[in-house]
Amino acid sequence: MEVGISPALASRLVNAQVDAHVRGWDNTNLH
Repeated sequence: MEVGISPALASRLVNAQVDAHVRGWDNTNLH
């Protein structure tokens, strides 16, 4: 694995996961 992963890429992956989590929670909360 690449040790020197760019912080921007890492934060982008984390943001994508958090966004999916929040959207899923919103969907269950609305219905």
